[in-house]
Amino acid sequence: MIYIRKGKEPREFQEFRNQTDSEYGNIPGKVKKILLAALCAEQHGLCAYCTCRIPEKAAKKRLQESMTIEHFYPQHPDNGKRQADMDLKYKNMHAVCSGNRGCGNKKALTCDASKEDKVTQLNPCDEAIISQLYYQCDGTIRAKDPKLDKELRSVLNLNCPERSLPQNRKAVLIEIQRRLPQDSHFKSECSKCLDNLLKNPTPFCGMAIEWLKKKVGDSI
Repeated sequence: MIYIRKGKEPREFQEFRNQTDSEYGNIPGKVKKILLAALCAEQHGLCAYCTCRIPEKAAKKRLQESMTIEHFYPQHPDNGKRQADMDLKYKNMHAVCSGNRGCGNKKALTCDASKEDKVTQLNPCDEAIISQLYYQCDGTIRAKDPKLDKELRSVLNLNCPERSLPQNRKAVLIEIQRRLPQDSHFKSECSKCLDNLLKNPTPFCGMAIEWLKKKVGDSI
């Protein structure tokens, strides 16, 4: 997971939301496509949770939706505390990957597919939450807070071996390390690379961002 800075909701979605009879279930197809495109764009084409590239080619091959809209606070939360006003709140929406739907193995589901209607604290739009996440040397994502750590592993399943999520994160870091000069320009190049990733994040770059911050000595 990496921090997502929410943008302004699309005009077409705002106009629909302001209608007296508006509900998430009756969003016109055209408006929903515009909404999904806006969410995807502000996330730089990455899933809000695992940060894989969306839309996914693999999901298309399985005839599953390769990119969907997820409500951070669920429309039908498992705690029974439904908040109808959250259904059409843009800040409550993310673009997510298929989460491995259609794989035939419940243990291999990730992200929104694994989360289902559970209420969690792991909001990628909350900088305070993201600041508590860290990575182990094998690419495993963890959290300093025990509850958040459990949600990473059990609710979102972001260390899913079937999807090679830890290995993908580690591979990105190794490639960045390979390209960095091992001379007096090392720190300045780390700074440039970090700046590029923060402005234009790439798939599975969370571990690399954390490593680069340490090398640069930046507390962003």
